[in-house]
Amino acid sequence: MEVNVIGKPTAPEGPLEVSEVFEDRVTLDWKAPVDDGGCPIDHYEVEKMDLATGRWVPCGRATAPHATIANLQPGHEYKFRVKAVNKEGESDPLVALDSVVAKNPFDVPSKMEKPSLVDWDKDHVDLEWKPPASDGGAPVEEYVIEKRDSGGRWVEAAKVPAGETKGTVGGLRQGEEYQFRVMAKNKAGLSEPSDPSDSVVAKPRHRNSLTLASN
Repeated sequence: MEVNVIGKPTAPEGPLEVSEVFEDRVTLDWKAPVDDGGCPIDHYEVEKMDLATGRWVPCGRATAPHATIANLQPGHEYKFRVKAVNKEGESDPLVALDSVVAKNPFDVPSKMEKPSLVDWDKDHVDLEWKPPASDGGAPVEEYVIEKRDSGGRWVEAAKVPAGETKGTVGGLRQGEEYQFRVMAKNKAGLSEPSDPSDSVVAKPRHRNSLTLASN
C-alpha cells in the first residue's frame, strides 16, 4: 500500500524578482514550491539583509507569492529571501540573485531660474517663473514660493499648483523691501531654491515708476 509522506515544502521556485524599488520599500515576486510537502502552504516568510549588518531578519509574511516590503532605510543596500511554510515547518530559502539599493527611481527637480517681478502694490507682489529644466523623472506637483524681508530670513509665502507658472504673494508690509525665490516639488521632494528675485518695496506702483533694486 502506498504511504503518503508529509513533510516540509521545497523552496519556492525562482527567480525571486525585486521590482518597484523606492527609498523605503520594494516589491517581491516568486513562484510556489514544486512540492508543498503533502499539505497546503500556509504562508511565506520574507527576510531581508542589510549588507551593512550582514544579518537576515524577518520583514514580512504573505499568503500569496507576492509581497511589498516597507520600512527600508534610504540609501541602504539589501538582499531578500523567502521561505515557504506549511504545518510541518519551513522550506529552504529562495534568495534573490542580486542586491538592491533602497533609492527612488527619480530625483528632485532641477534648480529653477530666478522668478520675475510682474506687478506689485502696497500689500502684494505678482511673480512669474519658468518650469525647471528637469522634473527629476517625476512630474512637478506644485511650486513653493518663499519670501525674505529686510530681516534676512526666508519663510514660505505661498504654494502654486503645478499647472501654473505665476503666483501672488499677499500679506506684505507696506514700505518693506522683499525678495522672493521659487522651488519645484515632486514625489522626491523640493528642488534647490532658485536664485532670489530682484528686490522690490511693497508700495503702490505708479505709472512709469519702478521701485526695483537689483540683487
